[in-house]
Amino acid sequence: MAKRLNQHNSGNGADETAPMQYRPWFVACYLTNMAHLDQSRRMSLEALWQHYNSADHQRGIGDVDSWIENGRRVMREHNTACDSGEDDHIRMVITFQRRRVANQNRLPTE
Repeated sequence: MAKRLNQHNSGNGADETAPMQYRPWFVACYLTNMAHLDQSRRMSLEALWQHYNSADHQRGIGDVDSWIENGRRVMREHNTACDSGEDDHIRMVITFQRRRVANQNRLPTE
């Protein structure tokens, strides 16, 4: 994963590697428990995630939270369709959490 991230941040990832103004990338989340899937199935899950992200982008949505939610959507759809049992369910690891800070300049309400 680190090698792939470095490739994307150096501009040598895929053909669709993001322009410089969108770098550096960081890993906000990833899907795991996919060793039982063949490469074609793993690639189709990635393509579906990218499709959802592209559709959001077209609607003006492109924040990290939406990308994470699209990953969750891919995971849920796969797991719902999985008929071989929970052991073959994919999982999501989230490495990013947005912190919400209260407005400290706000006057107290009476």
